[in-house]
Amino acid sequence: MKRARLILTGLAFSVATFAAPARADINDYTADLRASVTVTGATVTLGDLFEGDIMRPEKAIAKSPDPGKRFVLGAKWLADVARTYGIDWRPTSTYDRATVFRPGHTISQSEILEHVRDSLIDFGLPSNYGLEVTTPLSSVTISTEVPADIGVREAFFNDQTRVFSAVIEIPRGTPNAQFIPIRGMAFPTVSVPTVDRSVRKNTIITDSMIEWVDVAEDKIRNDTIMDARLLIGKSPRSYLRPGDAVRNNDVMQMTLVDIPVPTHDLREETKISTAHIEWVTVNQSDLGKNVIIDMDRLIGMSPRRFLPAGAPIRTTDVHTVIPIDVPVALRDIRRGSVVNSKDFHWITMNEHDLNGDVLVDDIEIEGLMARRTIRSGQIFRNRDLRTQVVVARGQAVNIILRTPFLQLSAKGKALENGGSNETIKVINTLSNKTVFATIVDSDTVRVESQQTAMQ
Repeated sequence: MKRARLILTGLAFSVATFAAPARADINDYTADLRASVTVTGATVTLGDLFEGDIMRPEKAIAKSPDPGKRFVLGAKWLADVARTYGIDWRPTSTYDRATVFRPGHTISQSEILEHVRDSLIDFGLPSNYGLEVTTPLSSVTISTEVPADIGVREAFFNDQTRVFSAVIEIPRGTPNAQFIPIRGMAFPTVSVPTVDRSVRKNTIITDSMIEWVDVAEDKIRNDTIMDARLLIGKSPRSYLRPGDAVRNNDVMQMTLVDIPVPTHDLREETKISTAHIEWVTVNQSDLGKNVIIDMDRLIGMSPRRFLPAGAPIRTTDVHTVIPIDVPVALRDIRRGSVVNSKDFHWITMNEHDLNGDVLVDDIEIEGLMARRTIRSGQIFRNRDLRTQVVVARGQAVNIILRTPFLQLSAKGKALENGGSNETIKVINTLSNKTVFATIVDSDTVRVESQQTAMQ
């Protein structure tokens, strides 16, 4: 829709400004269309749009766009012009078109206000004052054929109210000059050092980045940096915009260090080599206490978890991998069941991930009884298994005590289950005394000292 409007605009320029004859009484001239046209004058000519054997290339056929603007001439309009002026050209499709552009010079709002400020100084404006407009003021684009001169007329400044006004003339002294009235307020400023470009975190500010700008006096805070030496050599904590006053908390002293980081994403259990590592420079104050800064501490290690490329690596992110085969439950093993070779299979784990009570030998597992239910895929621990019950809780047993000089025996009752060679609590049924005894067989337990078992 916008393109169509531009085409209609071009047609309107042509029809309203130039009246072409109904048909040129000349021989046809062969020409090619210029799809992209740049004009500097006030009109578009046949020679601007077509190249080749043209009788009157200087013939004006449309008004040029405003400086800095462009419009599009469509296939039908171009065909009508070619036919009217006897040019042997026809569009190959409805998409044939010519884009006409007129370059211009843009004068910014800051340039305009600087000229107004210079003029107001002659009317009492203090040299350290800045201007803020209260009427709309935009940049102005003018033709490159005229000088970019800015004229200031009817300048006025009231030193009591700080109100100013003026009329801007652009370009100054030309017949087609634009006159722009402006009004506003003047305010005292202070010159402060700032950066002349966008500066991001971890970038050291150098002397070549410093420029001095005038900032409104009421925007200056106690911690605003007024001395450029307090900026040089420091770095933004996050981001600095050009021209903004800088405060103490906006920057920090920077100490750069090189640290090893992954060149690409690393998955768990990848064995890290020098090919996986590159060096990056960071601010030391941004590093945690446990970030690894020595590559030798990484080589041969493996990630405990996913490590993204370029991220610092902490000591807790990596570990040494020593493969070891570990038995795990192949199916759920219920409490009281005896484990055999068909109840487990082997998987490979990192030895450093195993606690001291993990059982890693099938001899430590087969023939033992589950103290509790062991789920499928679970590793076996000492606390999960026990020897088979030889003496059951409540069972009558014979309590014996042997010494080099005598052997005593008494009747008792087991107070808990126990396997061969396990120590359990038993009670002397005659004296009602409780002692600890080691299971000898299914009927006999042995006490290691006389205790009170025989009393």
